[in-house]
Amino acid sequence: YRGLSDVCLTTNFNAPHNSTPMLGVHAREVRLARAFGMDRLSSGLGDHCRYLAIVTRGSEGWRSLRGRRMGSWKTGRQAKPPGVKANPPAKKLIYCAFLHTANYREDVLPVKIQCTSVVIRNDALDQVLDGGAENFGTIAPNAMSYSDDRLSQASFMSPVDAEEFAKTLELRGLSRIGESPDFVVVHAHDQSIEPACDWLILFEFEGRLIATIRGSDSRTVIAAASDAEYDADAVQHFSAEEIAERFEFVERNENIDTYREKATGKLIYHARKTETREEIFSRTFEVVWKHRREPGMPPKTGKEAAEIQSALTSLQSLAAKNPDTPNVALALGMAWFALGNDANAQRQLTRAVDLEPENMTMLKELAGVCLARNDLPNALAAASTAVAIEPDDIELLGNLSVVQLVSGDPVAARSTIRHAMRIQPEDSVNKNVQAIIAAVVSGKRRCPKTLEEMMTPPKPKSWLARLLGR
Repeated sequence: YRGLSDVCLTTNFNAPHNSTPMLGVHAREVRLARAFGMDRLSSGLGDHCRYLAIVTRGSEGWRSLRGRRMGSWKTGRQAKPPGVKANPPAKKLIYCAFLHTANYREDVLPVKIQCTSVVIRNDALDQVLDGGAENFGTIAPNAMSYSDDRLSQASFMSPVDAEEFAKTLELRGLSRIGESPDFVVVHAHDQSIEPACDWLILFEFEGRLIATIRGSDSRTVIAAASDAEYDADAVQHFSAEEIAERFEFVERNENIDTYREKATGKLIYHARKTETREEIFSRTFEVVWKHRREPGMPPKTGKEAAEIQSALTSLQSLAAKNPDTPNVALALGMAWFALGNDANAQRQLTRAVDLEPENMTMLKELAGVCLARNDLPNALAAASTAVAIEPDDIELLGNLSVVQLVSGDPVAARSTIRHAMRIQPEDSVNKNVQAIIAAVVSGKRRCPKTLEEMMTPPKPKSWLARLLGR
């Protein structure tokens, strides 16, 4: 549904991230979703990434600190709770990850995992990141990113966003191959770890999923500061089938997808920064079509050209990942033509037709570009094929008659335009074409050899020529 696989949705717009898409209800729900969708924190990890003492463990078992804040992320100070009540064994979900270390350290802390999380070993970050893991905040993708002494993690509502972040880590030199990868992807809804590794442990506590390094005995969990108002039911996981069956899409705004539950009318939210292939194409093609250039008209300039160039850049990236998609080639061809690069336009449109030979729109655009370049044989072939597919389309018939005329066959052009006029006698464009063709056939006008010549009004005869009847 809308190019997504399964999704984490939240009714809480404060929701942090993207594992499986999540839906989120208003105000608070929107803030929650935005936390997951934030580009990154304005300065370091800031207030969103302070220590939050969630659980502590002593001789009497696990205890809860009920959302008491600890020190800042940078200083790592820890507060001593005045007194806490022991909790019964954990029954809800909490995920933590632990790194295997031979030497026990009191400051090795578990981190909370939400939706889909990318969990990274800090010792691996130290090898590839300027300033080491302490500078994780400089590459943190959203407000739901934080670190402890051994692990760094970023949580996402959408698995697509998590995968995009994972790719950026690989470009930095980190690996997720082998039994002991540098980082893994954790899906909270089923507690799966990709790839399997020997250093990460997950456990549950009070509805939260916690991740920690194997061998850690820390009493503190690190989570986002907003976790103090944690609601285990605020973020839910749905499969793509469930989304299509139970929800209808409302809008996408500022990286937030809004859905409406069909049964109740309640709005829910899914934070997702990464656009799907379909969304990128739809957005860029809308720009290209809006500023499309008709054959015989000059290329676009100024603001229009800038918008087309921006769309072209996105389309080129899309084409690199999807080289055999005819619609992308069509959009590229139209964009290049609008910018005045007719050679590139013809190349892309020819590829589009090769991929989808009976697509009328692609054939029409190719014929127009070839006509503008005065490549008359290819223009005639494309225009004729388009009419063969849609023999009663008056626009295609008009285009073919123009190509036939410029190719030096006014008689065939007259036959074609007459057929178009029988179908739609009041079409103004074809009326003008018919008048030009009639003037050529009758000898009142010389047969044009280019589209530009055809569109240029003939010069009026001199008074002497009129006097002599020439």
